[in-house]
Order: sequence, then structure tokens, then C-alpha cells
Amino acid sequence: MKERPMDLVYVLLTLGAFALCGLYIRGCERL
Repeated sequence: MKERPMDLVYVLLTLGAFALCGLYIRGCERL
């Protein structure tokens, strides 16, 4: 687990960015 902790962080940040983009686009479409 101590080999590459940054990889996990990078994956979580990428997934979070995609989720935020999806919510933002849906919000804009509703407006």
C-alpha cells in the first residue's frame, strides 16, 4: 500500500472532476 499512494489520489481526483463536470452540465441544461 506504500508503493504508490499518489496513484490512488490521482484516480480519486479524476473521478471527482468527472462527477463535478457531470453535475455542472446537468445543472446548466436545467437552466
